[in-house]
Amino acid sequence: MMLEKQQTFSITPMGIHDYGFSGTDPLDCFSKIYIRMYMRDLERTKMGSFGLPDRNHLTSAKSDLDSIINVYPCLKTYLEMGQVCYYMGVDAVQELLPTDENAINNALVCIAKAMEFDMGDTLPELQLLKGKCLRVKGEELNAIKCFKQAFQLDNKGSLGTETFRCIMETLLGLYHQNKMDAQELIQEVEVWVKRTQEKYTSEAVSQELQTVCRNNTSETVALSKAMIAMGKMDLVKLLFQSMKVNCRRQSLKLSSRSTSF
Repeated sequence: MMLEKQQTFSITPMGIHDYGFSGTDPLDCFSKIYIRMYMRDLERTKMGSFGLPDRNHLTSAKSDLDSIINVYPCLKTYLEMGQVCYYMGVDAVQELLPTDENAINNALVCIAKAMEFDMGDTLPELQLLKGKCLRVKGEELNAIKCFKQAFQLDNKGSLGTETFRCIMETLLGLYHQNKMDAQELIQEVEVWVKRTQEKYTSEAVSQELQTVCRNNTSETVALSKAMIAMGKMDLVKLLFQSMKVNCRRQSLKLSSRSTSF
């Protein structure tokens, strides 16, 4: 209601900023409420502090977006619908297992429609989402092309290091499926680690490598052995440093908890 009436105020009501709707209009608010609720719970789930997110939020978000698309189809609306359909079609833990293939296909249709608009082919968010959908469908080779394009389009680093993680996990998946040999894998890893280090802080890169190692333990071990055999000790050192940092942080958390009692 405040968004609808904000033009009647001499200054923007603080409540609009408090709830994260700065610079938005009522239509934006109407499509984002449920997806934000789902994303909030999804992040808590991945951190282990929440059960599974309520997928009814996605159903409600899709219903709202359907109404908006009928009135005002645009790039942003199709992107948001694509995101909703993607989350409806994938597991809520690692986002690797398909739960509804039709929803994933619908997400890809929305992405294609979004890219028909001006500037659609320049948005890294669209390429990242497309890559995620294709990865879930088992099209890793197509997915990694999208992830690489998303990384290259993301000049401002707005996506953070998520794209790097997707590239690394997909490369490891291709290696695990014997669709890529060790030498090619190591070359790719070297290139993308270097590019990511040039764009982001070493801490951010380390955090993503921690996640990759934790979620792909056997593949990471196989990669490390191959790198040692090829004398790529700098990469091996980087991986082990990331794992060491993770262990140190866990011990710090435990010690802080013990002192609180």
